[in-house]
Amino acid sequence: MLPVEPAATVVVCEDDAPTLELLCDHLEADRFRALPAPSASDALRLCHYKEPDRPRSFP
Repeated sequence: MLPVEPAATVVVCEDDAPTLELLCDHLEADRFRALPAPSASDALRLCHYKEPDRPRSFP
């Protein structure tokens, strides 16, 4: 089976570790690349260095 490209890369910010893991697991099951961030400062750092996908503008 060929590897499947992720649909998008997203940063998941949640301070509760079990909830963060659950959210990331669900996103990865839906073919997203989830970058876990246990704090806002970690989320900002990930956004700066990992360059997650930006949301599309809707009309």
